[in-house]
Amino acid sequence: MNLLHRPLSEPERAGLFNWLWLGLPASLLHLLGQFVPLPTPLDFLPGCVTAGLMIGALFKTRHDEFVARQLQRASEFALSVAGVMMAASLPLFGPLVEIDAALGLAIIGVAFNFGFAVLRLRGR
Repeated sequence: MNLLHRPLSEPERAGLFNWLWLGLPASLLHLLGQFVPLPTPLDFLPGCVTAGLMIGALFKTRHDEFVARQLQRASEFALSVAGVMMAASLPLFGPLVEIDAALGLAIIGVAFNFGFAVLRLRGR
């Protein structure tokens, strides 16, 4: 059996959950970095962790159904936040808010990781 397609063992699954807990503080630090200058490596590392976790959500080769369902729900939550931000920035009668790309991506990262953390705490 290919190592990439075998199910996660219990210690591997526990390790994965421990790493995934880094997503929320990393995304919050990345969002904070949009407003205040952070020292190196906090000026780039939280964004890398956030992006890596979101990209990793695409590769479901070894996730069990529980983790895959949580990643799917967190992705749906992040997409809904992106949709709300997009609607709020449309120039229908003048945009409600001005959100630059870096801030928008940071907000989407927080939404994804916050949604994922809530689902993990609720056990769904």
